[in-house]
Amino acid sequence: ICLHVDTGLMRQDESVAIMSHLADQGFENLHIVEAESQFLRQLGELTEPEAKRLAIGRTFVDVLKQWMKPFGKGERWKLVQGTIYPDTIESGGSRNAAKIKTHHNRVEEIEELIREGRVVEPLIDLYKDEVRTLGGQLGLPDHLLNRHPFPGPGLGIRVLCSDGAKTDVSGLSRQLDSLLPDGISGEVLPIRSVGVQGDFRTYSHPAAIWMTKGDRSSWSQLKTVAAQLVNSVEDVNRVVLSPTPLNGRFALRPTLVTKARLDLLRTVDAMVRELTEDIEEIWQAPVVSLPLYDVQGDPIFVARPVCSLDAMTADVFEMPWELFHEMTEAAAAIPGAACLLYDLTSKPPGTIEWE
Repeated sequence: ICLHVDTGLMRQDESVAIMSHLADQGFENLHIVEAESQFLRQLGELTEPEAKRLAIGRTFVDVLKQWMKPFGKGERWKLVQGTIYPDTIESGGSRNAAKIKTHHNRVEEIEELIREGRVVEPLIDLYKDEVRTLGGQLGLPDHLLNRHPFPGPGLGIRVLCSDGAKTDVSGLSRQLDSLLPDGISGEVLPIRSVGVQGDFRTYSHPAAIWMTKGDRSSWSQLKTVAAQLVNSVEDVNRVVLSPTPLNGRFALRPTLVTKARLDLLRTVDAMVRELTEDIEEIWQAPVVSLPLYDVQGDPIFVARPVCSLDAMTADVFEMPWELFHEMTEAAAAIPGAACLLYDLTSKPPGTIEWE
């Protein structure tokens, strides 16, 4: 029995593509479990990234157990996971590693199945580039091998949530402003994102910058400015580029993972992937939805195209300016979307995912 769980946290048309790929590879007896309502119910009022990851991992195991019962399989099944080595490192699963974030395949319910000998993880000691090499040796098609990585918790960790509690970042913004070179302005955003410095997790504020003289600068300068700000401004671990001045135009509002928020993120994400998926240098291009809204009530989004070999480190993709403007203008034209920012942070100090 081949089972795909549609969590409702998938990218646009993802489940259809997965089932098509499996069928093309000769898998039979394919089933989809439509579990969107269960996952959204468990995410409920959760706003903290770690709590969301744990809820998604637990719900996945619950769905598997529920689905197997009518087949009379009881406990006579095994779970095959595509866990790779960075998953265990970032989950604090190696002797010298601190927990950066709990991967969905390392929640306690999965750990219990592992202790029972019911989890098969053939790729657990490999990095992503090694997995692709192995897949090539096995004869898997290029369109599968070269897909951008997508996190198990899916878009559930790409909708950043908030209880709406205000955070005063004015002091940080003044400190930021004093460090910016001529022609660039910026401010610290009243939200937080996950990062990594040394071997430890950070949970700090992103800062946004924008150009005040012309609409272009060198990527080298922008990346240097981003690195300097992260190293110099306390409680800032990420820097993003805005195509237009923000100047405090966006307000923090209570935000939860809902179907409407996910559907809007799917639309923006699909647009970004369409424009970037044929660029070989891009390892991955996550898009996140922020709990910051314009006066019309439309949220901000952030694109994070990065270059990497194994996801342990990553650098910012220096996008051609014509494509950058095409992408940001296309995002602003999507009904319900305010604007699209561009992440300028390397890994470290910013993890590839924001949560």
